[in-house]
Amino acid sequence: TAFLTKPIKQSVLLSAIKEHAIAPPQPIDVASNREDAISSRVRQRIAELTPAYLESCRMNVVAILDALDRVDFETVTIMGHNMRGSGGAYGFQPITDICTALQAAAEDRNPEASRKFAGELSSYLDRAGSKPH
Repeated sequence: TAFLTKPIKQSVLLSAIKEHAIAPPQPIDVASNREDAISSRVRQRIAELTPAYLESCRMNVVAILDALDRVDFETVTIMGHNMRGSGGAYGFQPITDICTALQAAAEDRNPEASRKFAGELSSYLDRAGSKPH
């Protein structure tokens, strides 16, 4: 096991997985090849999950805007917090950064700032989904 603090950056996550997923050290050639294979599989799996993750974030933006319409800052705070924690792990540090600000705005019960950051998140997701990551 490992203790990783949020927000978790992709490189930190991959390093922890490598550290805990490999057998005891082997001769350098074998260990290096095994670590490369593990890293490659982890990167491939994250790449496979990325489109669904981005779609989930897009649906969260819709839910956040709906919650703001209902003046439900608790929901916005929770959703911002959750995406803040997941963005870096998928290699999308801007999601973490925007959602950190979104969470703070919701905690302050500031509808204008919350909508602003929800809009920034939506714009970023549109750009992120249109190019390979």
